[in-house]
Amino acid sequence: MAIGLWVFDGDEPILLLPIQYKQNDTYYVQVINNAKLRPGVKPMLMWNAHWDIAGQGAWKDGGSQSTEPKVHGGGSSLRADWQARHYAGRFETKTTLTIGFDNKRGTYTYDMDSQLEILPGPPFHIRAFELEHHTPLDPFNWKYLVIRKSKDELVHRPVYPIDPGPLYNIEGSNGLRMWYGRHNEPMPLAPAVEYAIPPTKRPAPHDPKIEIPRQIHTAVCAAFYDTGIAHESEELPAGSKIRTRYRYTGYPAEEAERIFRASKLIASPRLDPQQHYIWAAPWPRLTFRKAKALSEPWWDARMPFMTGHNQRPTYRWVSNTGNGSGYAMQLPLRSYGQSDLPLPQPLAAGVYVMRGARPIAWSVLGDASN
Repeated sequence: MAIGLWVFDGDEPILLLPIQYKQNDTYYVQVINNAKLRPGVKPMLMWNAHWDIAGQGAWKDGGSQSTEPKVHGGGSSLRADWQARHYAGRFETKTTLTIGFDNKRGTYTYDMDSQLEILPGPPFHIRAFELEHHTPLDPFNWKYLVIRKSKDELVHRPVYPIDPGPLYNIEGSNGLRMWYGRHNEPMPLAPAVEYAIPPTKRPAPHDPKIEIPRQIHTAVCAAFYDTGIAHESEELPAGSKIRTRYRYTGYPAEEAERIFRASKLIASPRLDPQQHYIWAAPWPRLTFRKAKALSEPWWDARMPFMTGHNQRPTYRWVSNTGNGSGYAMQLPLRSYGQSDLPLPQPLAAGVYVMRGARPIAWSVLGDASN
């Protein structure tokens, strides 16, 4: 049953259908919506059901305006349809969302079937080719993102607020994204996105006469840990159609664990298990005892020592040094680590010394107000 833009299962609201609002004078944006994955369990997934050709507002010329969803059916399933049209009439999209229930898993299913079509006129260059976004709620309380990269390959990467960079050549015809494991509470079920995107081809950048597979890829944004579906930018002639099909649902904990154990760590320098992030111990005795391998998930109120925005550390974590706590940060040439360390209040006047393999002195003079 749907009331306004809310979908209900009996008396329980489970989904907010797409809403649009005016971003500026030329294009519209749809709000990211929350979805319940099991009756009685709080929402665990956010989704953004539109073709984001405008690149979240970065490319004004790609903006489009959507219609409000029209709802059909009820009972065991419910369908909602909506369209979007480019503000200058160069493309349109048509989307159908079918809401159902998986009796075997005991979870809701949200099946998306959407198509983009280039309208009559000259070829249209799509600069930002993002189909949609999805992310778990409270993203950094999750431990891993599991991805099906190919028919026979499952991979995973830890979840923490550092951008791992793009994920290329993701499986589309039988793809999967699943978030697994919780830091502070049991995992009732794992949010999952299943892809059924038919393979298509695009002109090769080096020779438009040659067609190559249109590969699915995306980035994983560290701000909200959103992921999704994206293609390379390309110029599409009138009449071109690109279709996407995917399902939002949840996996019971036992099934999710089997999938996670079948996956392996993504091969990436930013996830090197032999390198670490380091946290300084609280004031006044700053030690480097606490560290996590780049391949391990973490969530901490304080950020570790960083060496640049979303870059892997240039320092090394060393143990059994024989001095102090026995742990140290090793800084090779042209390397550094930076972290914000709250000072005690009031800060007593005096001289403070930081000792390392090479003498380094840091002085703070004057009263606590300086």
